[in-house]
Amino acid sequence: TVAGAAGSGKTRLLEEFRGEVQAAGSVVLAARCHDGESELPFVLAADLLRTALSVCPELPARLPAHTAAMTGRLCPELAADYPDDQAPLDSPMALTRLYGAIGEVLRTAASPGPGGPPGVIVVEDAHWADGPSRDLLAYLVRRLPGWPLLLVISCSTEHTERLRGLRAALSEAADARQGTVVEPAPLREEQIRDLLLRSGVRDADVGRLLAQTRGLPMLVREYVEGLRSGAGDGGERWWPPASVRELLRRRLQAASEPTQQMLSTAAVLGSGCDADLLRAVSGRGEAETVEALDEAVRRFLLTETPPAGDRGGPSYDFPYEALREVVYGSST
Repeated sequence: TVAGAAGSGKTRLLEEFRGEVQAAGSVVLAARCHDGESELPFVLAADLLRTALSVCPELPARLPAHTAAMTGRLCPELAADYPDDQAPLDSPMALTRLYGAIGEVLRTAASPGPGGPPGVIVVEDAHWADGPSRDLLAYLVRRLPGWPLLLVISCSTEHTERLRGLRAALSEAADARQGTVVEPAPLREEQIRDLLLRSGVRDADVGRLLAQTRGLPMLVREYVEGLRSGAGDGGERWWPPASVRELLRRRLQAASEPTQQMLSTAAVLGSGCDADLLRAVSGRGEAETVEALDEAVRRFLLTETPPAGDRGGPSYDFPYEALREVVYGSST
């Protein structure tokens, strides 16, 4: 599992990984989930089956008839020579048969040749997967120990609540030492300084850049490009680039209206606000304030700092200055 915030480098990491394992001879079956398709059942499952067929064109001839017929409901090309299986998928037994058939197709398509490395299944942005496909991934995770396959799933830490049953399966795998969680680390100060020098930017304030981005690779890259191109000067030089503003605005728009209002309040008040101050200034009730702060922390739009002593409550702040500036600019 590759888990991290948007812009943490998950996609780039998986691109590098896929290139390495394909160069080593592994068969890679890859699919990506998309926002807006979460309510379409079996979209990810069908994409994986179509990918398996494109990678292994002789796949239909290698499958048992019942497997081809069952999976043909999601990928008709797999069952061109078999009657359509019209059994309804309205019972746990029927879904179990379907998941088992899909697993058999993926194993067959990604099976290594004699002495070859195991196959790899890559699913990006699993938090956007539809419900049945998430259940399929959980089914696969629990059966991987006996299969010559590596399953790689990427997900956003802002949307882990969407993973539901899949999250439990991943935790079980990690507890049994059959799974690993990789969290791309933010860039450190010396890495940012090296990136600036390699980009020809020699007069930038590394500390300020770190405060603006908290080392998030995508944000650092966009800021460095803006600094390299000489966009703006003085204070404008540090205003979030257009690409950064667009990304952060999309993240903000995904939050509820009370949470967006709470974020606007926090942006105006500045750092280190506690829940009582945010509630009083925003005009929200106590329950609304608690729910809004919980959502903001869960989506990594605010960070929570415990009180220094036994008295008082936690304080809240933005994880990086660029986010506060975008929220402030949107609310004024």
